[in-house]
Amino acid sequence: MPAPATDKTLADAFDLAGVTPEFLADPYPVYAALREHAPVKQLPDGSVFLTGYADCMAVYKDPARFLSDKKQAFRPVFGDSALYEHHTTSLVFNDPPLHTRVRRLLAPAFTPRALAALRSRVEAFVDCMLDEAEDKGKFDL
Repeated sequence: MPAPATDKTLADAFDLAGVTPEFLADPYPVYAALREHAPVKQLPDGSVFLTGYADCMAVYKDPARFLSDKKQAFRPVFGDSALYEHHTTSLVFNDPPLHTRVRRLLAPAFTPRALAALRSRVEAFVDCMLDEAEDKGKFDL
């Protein structure tokens, strides 16, 4: 049985810069509409929002055409701040060869064995933080 058709107006109206509380509460109808009607959605700010795996992988695997460098985009947003420095030097926003070199150095810390070794420490830390929140009667999440 084919999936029900989605509302094209959801895809037409989508703008990542102006998401609504309704979208944040349940984004899945909008995602479905985008996949059906606008899998490569040009947004008002000129950026492109991809919803298909194949499209995302094509972009991910072609750093010669698609850059992760956000210096130009983030300067007006963050100015000359610590957030600008963080967002423009983060591994997520770097392309090969820097991304590859740093990822290779970090990869051993994220193997299943390395993460399993941290489990009891992380659980103890979370338990402590939850106990503290319970004592206070409130917390920010």
